[in-house]
Amino acid sequence: MVVKWLVIVVMCVVWRVATGRVVETGPLHTSIEWDNGHRVEWKYCTWEGDRRLPTSYWWTVDCMYCSCNHGSGLKCQFFEDHHVPSGCMRIYDERCTERIVQSANPNRSC
Repeated sequence: MVVKWLVIVVMCVVWRVATGRVVETGPLHTSIEWDNGHRVEWKYCTWEGDRRLPTSYWWTVDCMYCSCNHGSGLKCQFFEDHHVPSGCMRIYDERCTERIVQSANPNRSC
């Protein structure tokens, strides 16, 4: 029984690390409109003033992966692949490729 619980705890920790750090969340909104006498209900998430439909996903300019889902609404997260040692920092290029560089000299890798 103890082994079973230990396996479950380890799986939860691995899942949390693998899914990334969730930075922003939001509800799924509902809008009701009328079209030729018919009631039309729209579900959507909002991101920076734009409406995003459920099942949509996108990358932000600061390399967060965002998605809008029926169950969870808006969720944006960073996928951080590597541990950053002391004296170093994580940077991303225009394609959101991660690099770990020295804080004092960003031209040198750690």
